[in-house]
Formats: sequence, C-alpha cells, structure tokens
Amino acid sequence: MRKEFSMRIKKISSKTDYRCPYFKIVKTGFSIPGQKKTAYWYLLKRGNYVSILAKEGNYLYMVELYRFAIEKKSLEFPAGIIEKNETPREAAKRELEEETGIIAKKLTLLDWYYAFIGMSDCKSYVFLAENLSFNKQKLDRSEFGMKIKKVKISDVENLVRKGKIRGEHNINSFYVYKLKGKKLMPKNDPNCKNGLDKNIINKEVFGREISLCQKLSNKNNGKCGWGKCMDCGVVPLLYKLHKGKLLEDSKAKKIKEEIFK
Repeated sequence: MRKEFSMRIKKISSKTDYRCPYFKIVKTGFSIPGQKKTAYWYLLKRGNYVSILAKEGNYLYMVELYRFAIEKKSLEFPAGIIEKNETPREAAKRELEEETGIIAKKLTLLDWYYAFIGMSDCKSYVFLAENLSFNKQKLDRSEFGMKIKKVKISDVENLVRKGKIRGEHNINSFYVYKLKGKKLMPKNDPNCKNGLDKNIINKEVFGREISLCQKLSNKNNGKCGWGKCMDCGVVPLLYKLHKGKLLEDSKAKKIKEEIFK
C-alpha cells in the first residue's frame, strides 16, 4: 500500500540565518520525492502565545493599541507570548492582568491553532476568562496608550465584516470561541427550557415562518400537513429558536389562538 506523500518528505538540514530576541529565521532543507535537488524553506521560529477572551455577561473585553507594523490602531483581544518556563495558563493569566487589569477566577482553555501554518509551527492557545475582578493595567513600552474596550459579543462579527477587526489572532480566537466557548455549560445539564440562546433564527425568519403557518391554517380550515394547527408543535418550536425559551402549555395555547384566529 502506497504511503502518504507527506510521510515521504524528510527534513535533511536546518541552519539559523537570522536571530533576534523575539524570533529566528531558519533555512530548512527537505528531500521531496521526485525532485533531485534539496528544497529549501525559510521557517519562522518563535515562542507560542496566548489569546484571551474575557467574558462578562454578553460582553467581551478587548484592547485598542497602536501597531507599528501597520502604522495604525488595532482592536484586539488581549494576547501575548508565553515566556520561558511558563505554562499557557500562567501566560494567559499574566497577559490579561497586564493589558487590562482583569483578574479571572476561572480560565478555560478552549483550544489551540497554528498561528502561521505556512511558515511556522507556532501555536496560539485560546482561553476563555470568566468570573472577573478589576485592577490597574501594567503596560510595557510597546503597549503605550492601550485602551480597554467592552464590546457586545453580538457586535464582534459585524466589526469583522466592517474591517474594524483585522488581526488574524482576533478572528481565529473568536471563531474558536464561537465553536467551543458557547458549548461550555454549568454543572447542570441544559434542558429544553434553558438549552438555547436567543436568535438561533432571527426576527425576519421567525416572522416569515409564522406568516406561512397562518396562510396554511386559513387555506385548510385550521390544518396543515402536520395536523391541526392548535395541536401543532411548530409554533412553540419557532418561539424557542427565536426567543431562546420554551413556551408553557397555557402560554403556547394563547399565542396559537392569536395566530390562528
């Protein structure tokens, strides 16, 4: 059986071409099947880092700072390099307190990703910080003028769409939170009454589906393909998906009577 192509690629040399206190560039040679000459890649070697999403209610804390590489301000989640002999969790706790003054009683590692996968094996660890208390910032020279911003979770995606958030670690970290952070639940398991957020379907979709139920009911004398409209579970389900809570039987009956009158 033929081996995977990647398993046949071999690293045959490695030499540091440039070094500074923050990273080094390594000229690395690889032997690739079907090629006689050694293929060289310049790989970036730097420390792993952390990104922290500090959550308070429906808000996340971000920071606005000047980035010298792009010569303008950037809106970002607190982040920083993991120092020598420091764990990712220790780095997340330190960076959050330095940049925002926030102390988190609860820090949860959501996941990690390769930050610059085309040129580096550097990892970024994404933490969710909760149960927050507040102290003073402890900024270094490069963080001069850093301001703390409290941003609605529901507004973050719009800021990305509008180009107000550009940095790769911010977009990646928020996506990790969207995929994994919202799945974190308290010790009590979610049930049919508390297990959903609001606006899984938005107001427009909700209104359109309710209108369709009304039309089918009027057309078929209070019935549709699911049976009698007053006995149907579609309307309570739509309310649950839009409002985030289950209707009690008496409330559901009253709402159905208003819809199908």
